[in-house]
This record gives sequence, C-alpha cells and structure tokens, in this order.
Amino acid sequence: MRTLLKRLAFLLLATIALLAPLHAATQINIDPSGNDAADCSPLTPCATLQHAADLCMDLTTCVVNVNSGSYQGATFYGINVLIVGAGSSTTSIVGTGALSTNCSAIVARKVGYLQVSGLRLSSTCPGGSDLYAQAIATISVGLDMWFDAAPIAHLYAQDGGTILTNYNYKMSGNGAYGWLVAHGDIRMFGGPAVTVTMSGGPVFSAAVFDGILGGTIKTGGVTFSGATYGIRYLLAQGSSIDTEQVTTQLPGDQQGYVTQAAYYVGSPPCIAGLAGCWSGLPAPGGIGTGGNVTVSGGDYGGKITISTGSNPGSFGYLFVLPQSRMTDCTANINLTGASWPLSNITTNTASSGGHFYNEIAWWSATPLMPWQTYVLNYACN
Repeated sequence: MRTLLKRLAFLLLATIALLAPLHAATQINIDPSGNDAADCSPLTPCATLQHAADLCMDLTTCVVNVNSGSYQGATFYGINVLIVGAGSSTTSIVGTGALSTNCSAIVARKVGYLQVSGLRLSSTCPGGSDLYAQAIATISVGLDMWFDAAPIAHLYAQDGGTILTNYNYKMSGNGAYGWLVAHGDIRMFGGPAVTVTMSGGPVFSAAVFDGILGGTIKTGGVTFSGATYGIRYLLAQGSSIDTEQVTTQLPGDQQGYVTQAAYYVGSPPCIAGLAGCWSGLPAPGGIGTGGNVTVSGGDYGGKITISTGSNPGSFGYLFVLPQSRMTDCTANINLTGASWPLSNITTNTASSGGHFYNEIAWWSATPLMPWQTYVLNYACN
C-alpha cells in the first residue's frame, strides 16, 4: 500500500511538472532596435508593441517587457497581459495610427486583465486616447505611469470597459477630457495617500471628468495636485461621479454640470470666503469677531453650524456654494427646525463668475448672542 501511494504521488508531481509550463507567464521582450522576426527573448528582442500584442492573443498569461525608447501604440486581446516599461521618463508609447488601427497608445478589447506600469502614454491621432478600455476589458494602472496629451481622453472606458487605479500617477498635456466614461467604469482606490499629479497645468476643452450612457467614476478620495483648467465634470444620460464625501474639489477651474438623470455623490457645500471655498464672494458677516461657520454632512443634506464670536451684529449673511449636484442643491437650504432665534431670514439663489450659490441673510432688532452656536439644516433634491 505504501509503495502504491509513493507511485501515485510521483505520478501527481510529474503531471504538475508537465502542466506548469502551460500556465506560466510567457515573457516577450521588445526594443526599438529589435526585429519582429526574432524570438522576442532578452538577447534577441522584437521591435513593436503590436507584434507583442499579437503574440499575447493566444496565451493564458503574457508579460511584455518594454525597453527604454519610443513605440507606436497597440491593441491587446487576451486573458492576462502585463505591460512593464523601463520607466515613464524613458519609455513612451504614442498612438499615431489611423482611427481603426492603433490610434490610442494602449487599447484593451475583450481582455480579462491588462496591467500597465513604467510607461508614458500619449496620442497624436485625432480620435486617440492614452489608455482605452473597451468591450468588457479591464485595465489596471500600476506603478510609475504618466498620461500625456491626447486629443480625446487620457483615460477612457467604454462599452463595459473598466480602468482601475491604485497608485500615484502623473497627468499632463491637453485634451478634450481627462477621464471619460461611456457605459464604462473608472475607479480610483487608495484614498488620500494616493496622489494624481496634474503637471504643467493641463487644459481640457470639454471637461476634466465626463460621463455619459450610465458611465461611473469613483475617485475614492485620492488627492489631486497641481493646476488644472476646464469644467470639473459633465454628467449626462444616467452617469455618475462618487467622490465618497471627500471635501477636496475635483481638478478644474470651472463649475461642473449634471443633466439627464445623472448624479454627483460628493462633498457637502462650502462657505464662500473661507478656506477651501471660492473667494469671489464675501466671507460670512455679522457673526462677530472670532466667529466661524462650518458645514457637516454630504451633498444630500446636513448642517451649517454658525459659532458666533464677540459682538455679533443684528444683520448678517453668508454665501453657500454646493460643491456637487450644483444645479439641484443651491435653492433648497431648509431652515425648518433650525435652532435659530431670529424670524427674519431670507434665502436667495443666484450665480456669479460661473458659480451657483445660495445667500442666507438675517436681521433683527436684537443681535445674535455672542459665543453661541446656531444650526441651519440644509437639504438637496
């Protein structure tokens, strides 16, 4: 019996040894000086990214090692594909082809999983993007990625495609959009510890974030660093952005818009003139020296807390600027049930400098009490 068990164990190990190479990752190496007729080994690399993509089509797991240099874009199919560049400062992939062939730097179609790292991506093709996930493909953004100028978008997820980010990356160069979803999904993970660096003040002619056809974007609380120019977001046709209640505004220097059953799940309103909010309107008045105003809650509702200082006035005001759901939240400050001692309160909705806001003003023959806390409730439709 013991001999039989030994023989069975030997046969099992032998079978595993025979099957293992079939599931091991195939290494493909490319270099600008290589030759696509070569065997793509480290010593005799191939030349083009598209040739590497073609070889990956029939493999279970494929690793493409990209040496320093510049390459034309490619379209990948396959089950598991990893593209590993030598570093974003030395390894660039540029979409230069026609609309139907390699217009974007890296395209994934019907790929179970594709990960990119150590690359600088850009496109000069009129319909091109840097990274394009399409037709149920999933792309993961790994370490040391740089997304440069592209006519359409830096990151684009369409038709069930998904792009996942979990590491710091850099974005530069102009385009129509920074992040674009059209029946696709872009998800950012890692929270404030992950930073997206907007380098050189990129300008986005349509919007920094754009969603249509039910597309979803989740920013996961990541930190955006650097000046960015353009409309923060455009959402339509049931699309959405979820900032997970993070108070930091999305990059961009113009107000975002929501239409056609789309929605923004984001941060609470801010108070004009205070830190982190627009300074084009006066800071709160009439709350006394040393007084302060804070907001708690989310974009659907919460509380505005007024803490008076010394010598508050009998007339006061503050300007509330929603940072999300911009067109729905401004006219709906709800004072019912607020711990407010004055009956003369007015609200007025207006806009200035492209910003919607709600003005709250109050007056009375008797000033507010000093060093007291008053609460206004707000609600957004």
